[in-house]
Amino acid sequence: MALSAPTVSPTARLTVRGLRGPGFGPVDLTVGEGEIVGLYGLIGSGRTRVLETLFGRRRATGGTVRVGERVVAPARPADALGAGVALVPADRRAQGLFPMLTAQDNVLLPSVRTLARRGVRALGAERRVFGALAEAVGLRPARPGLPASAFSGGNQQKLLLGRWINEARQVDVLLLDEPTQGVDVGARQEIYDVVAGLAEQRGTAVLFASSDPEEAATLAHRCLVVDRGRIVGEMSGPELTEEALLSAVHEAGTADTASDGADTAPTPADGDSNPLGSAPNPRGTAPKPPDTTPESPGGDPIPPGTAPKPPGGDPAVPHTPSHEGAA
Repeated sequence: MALSAPTVSPTARLTVRGLRGPGFGPVDLTVGEGEIVGLYGLIGSGRTRVLETLFGRRRATGGTVRVGERVVAPARPADALGAGVALVPADRRAQGLFPMLTAQDNVLLPSVRTLARRGVRALGAERRVFGALAEAVGLRPARPGLPASAFSGGNQQKLLLGRWINEARQVDVLLLDEPTQGVDVGARQEIYDVVAGLAEQRGTAVLFASSDPEEAATLAHRCLVVDRGRIVGEMSGPELTEEALLSAVHEAGTADTASDGADTAPTPADGDSNPLGSAPNPRGTAPKPPDTTPESPGGDPIPPGTAPKPPGGDPAVPHTPSHEGAA
């Protein structure tokens, strides 16, 4: 069952119109203040590309993005962070964490300068802030000097969430890619609670992508179904269930298959289907003309030269297929 929608009609924190990029688009979506919106789709549907483009990891080829009232066009992650947009990636080890740095350094990395006094790190202040954040996200063990690589997958995710909780005043939009991928069942609900708390208590707009229908139905106030790089459905409230999401993706895939089949196996020009056992006309070729050779009253062919029969091996009329609407 989906989370209950925010009680107050949310002010738009993130507004996306006509966003395009390699492999997806156009995409239109809005995420309100304190709202959690999911992008649900199968692997390869384009949902991660949308997040990475919003964060500046991929270049957009069109569209507009607003954070609050500001138009932003992040060409790199630093631009996105400057505009108040943060990303927790799916591949935490490769893209999110610094495995050999301590848990405390990973969490407080963006804040070291802020906490410093006259250019010197305030280690006591850092420990206090880390302790509060570790408690907020349920980090176990809450050992500031332990390398990030020593934590489980769920606790590594909590380290990243702790980082952005600490920066919540500067983060208007939090993007999450596969928020509980590789996380044990016990830690999942804790992570959901942290994300819900960010939205409810700090007003953070949360946009997450997931290939797990159970997660999408559990974490989101609203969920957008993504197929082939486009949003093909939206669900919220009682209608947002795991079964409904699976059905929506199945229907989208069936429609795509039917559309592709119609393009690759056209019916003959007269509108009749091909006879049972006969091969369909290859795409881009005209049907073979009927045999119009006149016959004598006895049924024998008229000798050549009188009414020549069209050669059966003539090449098909060339056809240039249209590329309009290609993904």
